[in-house]
Parts: sequence; C-alpha cells; structure tokens
Amino acid sequence: LKRPDISYLLLSGLVISLYNIIDIKRVYEGVKIPVIGITYNESKGLKEAIIHHFKASHQERLKMYNKLGSREKIRLKTAFDVFVRQEGCTVQEAKQLLDSLTVQGSIPEPIRVAQLLARSILRQS
Repeated sequence: LKRPDISYLLLSGLVISLYNIIDIKRVYEGVKIPVIGITYNESKGLKEAIIHHFKASHQERLKMYNKLGSREKIRLKTAFDVFVRQEGCTVQEAKQLLDSLTVQGSIPEPIRVAQLLARSILRQS
C-alpha cells in the first residue's frame, strides 16, 4: 500500500459469500501491515457445508479453510463479543485496536462506514 496513514487492514470476515476463502497470511505478506478478520457470531464452522456443496472438489477448499486456523473470541469494551483471526499482530493488539474503533455494538466504525457506503452505492445502481 505504501501509505503511512494506513496501519491495519480490517476485513469483515475471511470467507466471503460462504466459500471464497481469503488467505490472511498471503494478504499480510502483500500489504506488510497487520490484517484482522472479524466475525460477529459463534459458529461450528463451514467444514460440513464445504463438503456438502463441493462434493468433488472439497479437498482444496477445506485445505484453505483449515489454513485460516481457529478464531479467537474477544469481548469488546462495548460488552459485545467478536471473533478474530489476525496476522501481523497479537490478539491483545487486535483487541486494543477494535476497542478503540468500536463506538457501540460489535462493528468497528471503519467497517460500519464501509458497509453503509457499499449499500448506498448499490441502491443507486
């Protein structure tokens, strides 16, 4: 990115549309700043769903999914729980950042604003 004003990359999930898996380690190696993937609900994971929907080709997707590792549960200062996977920073550093960026609820402000912007662009299309 080569921008001094960007310190972290926040992603709202690392599995997009259920099965497009973002390789957080590869993203970190590319951008050279800490990357934090955030989810908002506890779950058993997607292994069974991947096997079910990708019968013939599930091995590669499962390999990518397993590479993500487990999520860490973080209790925010707002008393909401989030689940994170991080690369390039510790869980404690991720918690400190998320606490500073979350005004209310569980969604950090940069992600909330990005979601609002995306929705407004889609409505105009």
